[in-house]
Amino acid sequence: RIGQGVAGRLRIAFVGTATFGVLPNIIRAFRAAHPDIELALSAMNNAELRRALIQREIDIAVARPSIEDAEVKSETLMKEPLVLALPDSYANREQPFHLADFKNTTFVLFPRRPRPSYADYVLDVCKVDGFVP
Repeated sequence: RIGQGVAGRLRIAFVGTATFGVLPNIIRAFRAAHPDIELALSAMNNAELRRALIQREIDIAVARPSIEDAEVKSETLMKEPLVLALPDSYANREQPFHLADFKNTTFVLFPRRPRPSYADYVLDVCKVDGFVP
């Protein structure tokens, strides 16, 4: 039964924010379709997900942003926009914003450690636009 994929255990780890997206529906559908497969679920940050995948401690990771590593095969589940939250002092502006408009603005980001982190992703987006916050 394990060899046929109808019994056994599947170890899935995910970033905590994935629980607000598509992940709960995927888990629910999987459990309905494969009731004899035990799911072991755990939350980790991206650095822990990468390490756990490479060390074969988990079978599947749901990461944000994606894990880039030669030992990991990635599939995109969904794409999300990156959102910039601003103080209401910007509320009356009629022109569209461009990321470079904020090159002299203080950014509040997620921690940079452990790496890789979501902060690294945001900083890379800013670098592409010509600045480092």
